[in-house]
Amino acid sequence: MATVKATKDAIKALPGMTAMHADGEWRVTVNLYRLSERYPDKDTAWCEEKQEAMAYYTTDADDALATAQSMSKQWMEQGKNMEKNKQAGNDQAQETPARDRVYDIPNGYRDSAETMFRRLQHQGFTPEWDMGERKGQFMLGITIPQNETNQLRELQKSNPATWGNHPDVEAMLDKNKQEMEAASEIRRARLGALTPDQREFIEVLHQQSKDVLHVDAALDVNDKLHELAAQHHRLAQISLSESGLSKAQERVQDEVEKEIVLLAQEIPGVLEPKFMYDPRGTTVGLMFESGAHNSLNGSYKVPLNPERMKELSKENFQAAIEALERADQERGATQYVVVTIENTANAAFADTGREAESARIIRSAADKLEDVFARAQNEEFPLRDLNGNKVGQLQVVSGPEPKLPELPEGGVRIFIECNLESDAYREDPGSEAAKSLRDAANQIAEGGVAFPVYDTNGNTVGHGITRDAPSLERDGVIDMSAALGDVYLADDGYSGIADGEYRYVIPTNGFEPGYHQGEGDAWLVNAKGEKAPGYEEPQTVRETSIRALNADEREALRDVVEGRVTFEDFERRFDESEPTP
Repeated sequence: MATVKATKDAIKALPGMTAMHADGEWRVTVNLYRLSERYPDKDTAWCEEKQEAMAYYTTDADDALATAQSMSKQWMEQGKNMEKNKQAGNDQAQETPARDRVYDIPNGYRDSAETMFRRLQHQGFTPEWDMGERKGQFMLGITIPQNETNQLRELQKSNPATWGNHPDVEAMLDKNKQEMEAASEIRRARLGALTPDQREFIEVLHQQSKDVLHVDAALDVNDKLHELAAQHHRLAQISLSESGLSKAQERVQDEVEKEIVLLAQEIPGVLEPKFMYDPRGTTVGLMFESGAHNSLNGSYKVPLNPERMKELSKENFQAAIEALERADQERGATQYVVVTIENTANAAFADTGREAESARIIRSAADKLEDVFARAQNEEFPLRDLNGNKVGQLQVVSGPEPKLPELPEGGVRIFIECNLESDAYREDPGSEAAKSLRDAANQIAEGGVAFPVYDTNGNTVGHGITRDAPSLERDGVIDMSAALGDVYLADDGYSGIADGEYRYVIPTNGFEPGYHQGEGDAWLVNAKGEKAPGYEEPQTVRETSIRALNADEREALRDVVEGRVTFEDFERRFDESEPTP
């Protein structure tokens, strides 16, 4: 192992280089005298700053010597280039061409820096080292002439794994990092403001949601739920410990409970809220699907923050009462309820039946309407099928009667005009409108196509309409995805109508097998929906020559229709199942 003196002498022997060693650390850089020689028009302060910018620090003697050798080589090559420019009469003889620092690699990653340096050289670039301290850290910088920068940027776009991220990408990553750090700081502050019981509640929400609710989402839920629970607790105090709730305060309490119910419906893993009215304890709990609880009534209590409860200790909810009164005035004498289902051609309707699934969705809209009617003004709520797909919306409209767009083929619409001053709607308009919706759902389930909607007193308050489903035939081919819920299997053999791959029967023109019609019109098709020869138009088919698909057969057909299995592979199963002659 070389001595400090030997290493220092070896470095100083290199062209242009000098070295210092103090307290176990090496400082390697260009000799100040050589800098002033190369840049005679620069003063001492400039040269000293340049020297420090190029300096490299390390505690490893071998590293110091290797770095000095590399820096010396670059120093000499730079001198040769400047001399060539001078001989060519270039105005920039005393200055290197403008360069961009394209890499800044932290000290300690010298191997990576040298690999990138060699890679640049191999690619035809003319890199130079630009070592120095930046932002309190020594960096192994690499520069290239500005006229080569665009070429490197293109390489970074096409192959970032080799050339590193493009500056735009790096800036985006830095921004994301800063945003994440800021979000993390906000999260720590929000958690720090909670009581230990509330922090435990956040963990419970996260666990009971099966990790669907991450910490930030659980904090958001807790903020909303805690404020509502705190208000509910204060209302319970007024009810039992003071003068009792006025009619207006009772309405506020009802609204608070409705908001809690709606919020609970959005929390994964929660069945419903539980309300208590004894202010000596928490008055709101959650019933979890797992059965997790921390109270005798089987619910998990929503913990309250004493600071917020102290702030609410004098609250009489006058502002909330006035807000409800303003809402009543703005709502006017008439509200309109519109339920629209725009898409009845997907798998949920095919599997369940168009009428049955439409009726189920309208009943769910009625349940929602009961919860939101009192405060909804010109609001829209999504409606979803059994598979979670959005297929329409529930609208509650205040003011003038809404102009409704044309209902698409296969669509369903229920329209109700709610006169809030009429006898039927005066006491509980939300429940009355919901009842009318449920009556309409029953009519649709029974096959109703166009029908009036009545209130409790038998007055016509709206109408319902269902449009015929769009034709299954598209460009001469049957849309099997739309027909999946109404596909039958044709009998094979001597008396059957199946013909090789053409084994599926699609009823049409009102033919509904299983309702003792005996026979009706149908197409004979293959799994792709292509019609069998002779079935270009629907032909009469007897019910006795077809049967319903079993669950396995329907799923196998669905795999083909939805592209998970090729038609050829599907048909090969039938070929392989045939007995060998």
